Amino acid sequence: MEKVRKCLEKMSLKKTLVLLFVISLASVMILAIITIWIASDVRQDILDKRPIIVLDYSEHRVENDQDISGPEGFRVTVNDFQYGSLEWKDQAAYWTAGVLMAALPTVYAAAAAVITARIYYRIKLRTPFQLLKTGMEHISDQNLDFQLRCTQEDEAGMLCRMFEEMRTEVYQSNSRMWEMLQERKLLTASVSHDLRTPITVVKGYLEYLQKAEKSEKLSEEVLIRIISEMQQAVARMERYIDCVRDIQNLDDIEIRKEPCRMIDLKADIERSFSLIAEKRGRKFQIQDHFRREILYTDRDMLMRILENIFDNAVRYSKNSVILRIEENTENMSFTVKDDGNGFSEESLQKAEGYFYSSDKENGHYGIGLSVSRVLCEKLNGTISIYNDKNGGACVRLRLKNSEYSH
Repeated sequence: MEKVRKCLEKMSLKKTLVLLFVISLASVMILAIITIWIASDVRQDILDKRPIIVLDYSEHRVENDQDISGPEGFRVTVNDFQYGSLEWKDQAAYWTAGVLMAALPTVYAAAAAVITARIYYRIKLRTPFQLLKTGMEHISDQNLDFQLRCTQEDEAGMLCRMFEEMRTEVYQSNSRMWEMLQERKLLTASVSHDLRTPITVVKGYLEYLQKAEKSEKLSEEVLIRIISEMQQAVARMERYIDCVRDIQNLDDIEIRKEPCRMIDLKADIERSFSLIAEKRGRKFQIQDHFRREILYTDRDMLMRILENIFDNAVRYSKNSVILRIEENTENMSFTVKDDGNGFSEESLQKAEGYFYSSDKENGHYGIGLSVSRVLCEKLNGTISIYNDKNGGACVRLRLKNSEYSH
């Protein structure tokens, strides 16, 4: 029975309904034929019990000859007769058999329809409907943290899987929105925290100038130094505000994927990054392990991500920076490795957050990895950071094959 059930679960709704209808129709026809046959025999047996009343008959002599066997005598021929009345019990039984003969097939058809509907509902519709009802109840309660698992391969199962895909998309969308809200909160907190220092500096110098003006002890040299310090503090605030504006404007960037020759991309990276490394007194090397000739992506976006990552790597390196380009069956990866001290434990936990930097005192606001992460998400890629086992920090950009193939 279980095998039959599983077989029906794999069939489409239409095929299952037709199959159950054919089975029920055949069953009704067989039962109806058996019922009519039995009722007819019963009625005939009842009729055979009726007495026979002879109304007219004739007699004739029969001689024994070679054509007629039997003794010589008379034969009676019934010319007219009629049946007598049945007893009331036999009459009731006769009409009851007739009613059953006509009514039972209808009862069989109705019962078969009900049974077929129940079987069809239990096998094909009950589980999907219960799952969908449960899912709607969760959604009405604003709860998307659940799963619908339906093993049926028919249209109802497909509907459940589509509902699950929709729930997953909405859940991921809400999760991304929640993460964005959390990041905006972190951004606001970061702005409040990091702007406090230059503002405090400016306020302190302003208070000092007011006191010095009253005491008339402000020399020109001190005034020039104070103005210079205030200008530096204001410049720091301007740079930080520019960083905030850059992050906010990233959402408006459009992705334009076009075919890009890998050999040309490698040449541009080598030329640009070598100049940056040379200005910082660093060595730059590319290690290429790819066979793909064409990369279908937004070249400018990819270059901007790599430039941000490379700028951080050069800043914290000691002597050299290596860019390793690799390809496997799943993705294309770009890994930037420096020979510096590597990421600290705090940096590994927070370096991908907005405006985190372990070097803010020197004017580095952590914008590089933040921008790179947002841009990488627009390319449907991922960025991961880790420390190389031989020392130094590594930042890896991965693009899935399904995203960069064309």
